Amino acid sequence: MYLAGLIADENKMTKNDLTGWVKQAFSTNISEYTVPWITAESKFGYELAIEWIDAKQEFIAACGWSTLSSLVAIKSDDELDIQTLKNY
Repeated sequence: MYLAGLIADENKMTKNDLTGWVKQAFSTNISEYTVPWITAESKFGYELAIEWIDAKQEFIAACGWSTLSSLVAIKSDDELDIQTLKNY
């Protein structure tokens, strides 16, 4: 999955693709780095980050937090809902 994450085209990833990846991301290298980076760059980044943060499985919740932090790193402030982020 790490290699796939390096070459994946985030614009071609579907929500189902990303959800499938996160369910298989048992390694912290995958769940906290690879999947979040691809997800953050996809059009489903924010939606999935918020969904995953509330997951009961720790590795999925960690993926959600990492996706959210990746979004903050790559988006300009005017693209972010700062108040909602403060609430997290």
